[in-house]
Amino acid sequence: DTADERGKMKKTTKFLLLMIFISIILQQSIYSEETKQRQLFPVVKCGRWFDQGYGTRNCDGNFGFINKEGKVLIPFKYEHAWSFFNGLALVYEGKKYMFIDETDKVVINIDSGCDWVDYKFVNGFASISIKGKRTFINTKGEYVCEPQFLNVFDFNDGLALVEKAGKYGFIDEKGSYIFVPKYW
Repeated sequence: DTADERGKMKKTTKFLLLMIFISIILQQSIYSEETKQRQLFPVVKCGRWFDQGYGTRNCDGNFGFINKEGKVLIPFKYEHAWSFFNGLALVYEGKKYMFIDETDKVVINIDSGCDWVDYKFVNGFASISIKGKRTFINTKGEYVCEPQFLNVFDFNDGLALVEKAGKYGFIDEKGSYIFVPKYW
């Protein structure tokens, strides 16, 4: 290795560490905002919690959405429902995940082979797992790339940290490698 190559490697490593640090800070600030939101709207009888003015869960175990006054906004018909985030809520019914809008219209149908979906889109993308392999979908429900990663982290500034075979790299919003997983 030449000194120039070692210098490039050090710069790349510093950049990756900076991106990881920024990602952690951004995730903590998003979590803090969600926590504040939940504290503004406390749990009510037969409710799970309130986020963005919507509460989830009915006493009989079916999920739907109510407002702060207890008025049913979306019927209690789902096997499971997650909080609204940026106008969309993830729901589960009949072994299928879907994102609905505030009028209960299905906006995104998720592939029936999906075994896990992040309940929110961050910077226009949600992570998803198909048969244990992760990738991202955009707000149209399109895959960014084929499911292939062990772990993925939210997009920030157009890049997402991904883990494949125990090594980390970055992809862009089109699923192309910016840094092929080869670190750590």
